[in-house]
Amino acid sequence: MHDGDAFKEALRSLGFKKAEVFARHGLLLERHESGSDLIKLIDPGRAAEKAAAEKAAAEKAAAERAAAEKAAEEKAAEEKAAAVKVRVEEKARRALEEDGFALRPMLVSDASVLRSLEALLQTEYPEWLGKGKDVSKKYGPYDSLKLACAWKVDHPRNLDKYTAGVKRVQEEMDLLKKKGKDVDKVPGLPVRTARAAAEGFTMKAGANEAILLHGTSPDRLLELLSTGLNERYSGTNAGTAFGDGVYLAEDVGKTDQYVGADSAYDPSNELHKRLYGRTVRHPGDVFYVLVVRAALGYPVRTQQVGQMATSMDNLTPIFPIGYRELSEVHGVTPPIVHHSLIAELGPAIARYREFVLFHSEYVHIDYLIAYHRCNGGQKLSTATHNP
Repeated sequence: MHDGDAFKEALRSLGFKKAEVFARHGLLLERHESGSDLIKLIDPGRAAEKAAAEKAAAEKAAAERAAAEKAAEEKAAEEKAAAVKVRVEEKARRALEEDGFALRPMLVSDASVLRSLEALLQTEYPEWLGKGKDVSKKYGPYDSLKLACAWKVDHPRNLDKYTAGVKRVQEEMDLLKKKGKDVDKVPGLPVRTARAAAEGFTMKAGANEAILLHGTSPDRLLELLSTGLNERYSGTNAGTAFGDGVYLAEDVGKTDQYVGADSAYDPSNELHKRLYGRTVRHPGDVFYVLVVRAALGYPVRTQQVGQMATSMDNLTPIFPIGYRELSEVHGVTPPIVHHSLIAELGPAIARYREFVLFHSEYVHIDYLIAYHRCNGGQKLSTATHNP
C-alpha cells in the first residue's frame, strides 16, 4: 500500500474519485469506502466476482418482482373466473326453476370439451360447404366454420328419458348377442365424429352411443332445447326421405345446409335472453348446430329412399309396417326392432351419410354451438341476403 504524498498527488491529478478504479501493472487501485485517502489494491478476479454477484442479485430481484406480478395477475384471473362461475350457476339455477332446463356457457376452464366441439366443426370436404339442394340461403362463398361460443344443455327430464332409453338399447343388444348377432362389429360404425368426440365425451358401453349433429334455424331452436328432438315433428322442415324420424349427421357440412342466420342481438328475443348476457355477448352473424348424443344400438342400413327402401345387408324392407318404425332384426325371435337407420352413400345420397332414429328417448341434446361461416379466415356478414 502506498501512502506517500507524491503518489496521492499523482492520483488526484488523474481525477481519481470515490468508487472509481485505476489500472496499473495488472492491479486495480480503489479509493477506500470511508472516503479517506487510503488506497487499496484490488484483485481483478475478486472484482469480477463482485460484479457478477451484483448482477445476479439484480436479476433475482427482477425475477421475484415478475413472479409476484404474475401471481397477482393469476389470482385476479382466478377470482374473476370464480365470479363468472357463480354468476353462471345462479342463472342456471333460476332457469331450471322457471324453464325446466338451463344453458350453461362453456368457459375457458372447459378446454377439453371446447376442443372437441371445435373439432366437430371441421368438415371432411370444405369445398362442399354452401352447396346442395338443402341450402336455402346464401350469404356468399365460404370455406370453413369457426366456433363462436357454446353451451352445455342441462335438461334433467330429458336426460332421465334418454338414460332409460339407453338402458333399453343395452338390454336388447345383450339379447341380440346371446342370439348370435355380432353387436361389437356393427356395419356402418363407428361414425365419423367418433375421433372428434373422443377427448370431451364419454360414451356408454353396450349401446353404440355416438355424438352426432343436428342443424336448425333460430326460430325453432328454443322449442328444440325445451322439448328435445322429437320424431313426431319430423318432416316439418327438411322432408322425410328416410322415414318420420329424428335426422342426424356425422359431418357438419350436412347440418350446415339446414341452418338459419342469427345476425344480431335482440333484447326482446326469448332465445337471446337465455343465451346471451353479461357472461356471453352475442358474437353476431352466427348459425346454430345441436350436438346430440344418440344410442344407435343395432342399426339397419340402406342406400334407397322412400317407404319401399330395403336393407343393403339382406334386401328386406326397412319399413314393413309404416314410416315411423323400422324393421325387425333379421333371424331373431322374439323380434327386436332395429334401433336406428343409417342412410349410406349411393345413388340416392351423393355427399353425406345420414342417421335416423324413430324414438326420441334414444337421443339427447348435449351441447349447443354457435358458429361463424368464414371465407379465407374472415367471418361472413349475414346482415344482407345475397340471392
